[in-house]
Amino acid sequence: MYHEIEKTLKKIGPKGIGLTIADWRPIISFMMKDVDFYNLKYPEYDIQNLKHIPDESVDVFYSEMILEHIENPQAAIDESYRILKKGGVAIHTTVFIMPYHPSPLDLHRFSPEQLRRMHKAYSTVYTGGYGNWRSILTVLLRLTRFPVKYPTGNPLSWLIKGNNEKYYLTTYSIAVK
Repeated sequence: MYHEIEKTLKKIGPKGIGLTIADWRPIISFMMKDVDFYNLKYPEYDIQNLKHIPDESVDVFYSEMILEHIENPQAAIDESYRILKKGGVAIHTTVFIMPYHPSPLDLHRFSPEQLRRMHKAYSTVYTGGYGNWRSILTVLLRLTRFPVKYPTGNPLSWLIKGNNEKYYLTTYSIAVK
């Protein structure tokens, strides 16, 4: 999934000030060298109400696996729109087929189509995801908590290799204001 996100971001070419909200250091900050990122820690900051951030003040907004954990994901999408400058980019990653994982809550699942519909105010929206039947099996059998790239030779690298839209574990949206 992150390879697809990176390819799309290279086409868009965002620059400037970025804001992330995640519970760890997001991988996205390594994909955009021309963006200076500031990270807000989840759940300390409420992505549904970013009142302390002025309108149209950031060039890139990124949420890493947050939408499924909050009460009102549409409010979070709307807040990202509010704080983005014209031409700014919002990126949201989330889950589709994933076991229950409270952090502190686990409330929603998102298909690429649902993410597209939630970004109706944006001028351009890209959506996609990552998964295959083997990656679903690795998660359901609890061989891994979250399928990511494994070193060559690790049996899990074969299990998660490949992508099939019928079996998305994770989904994403990239939206341009």
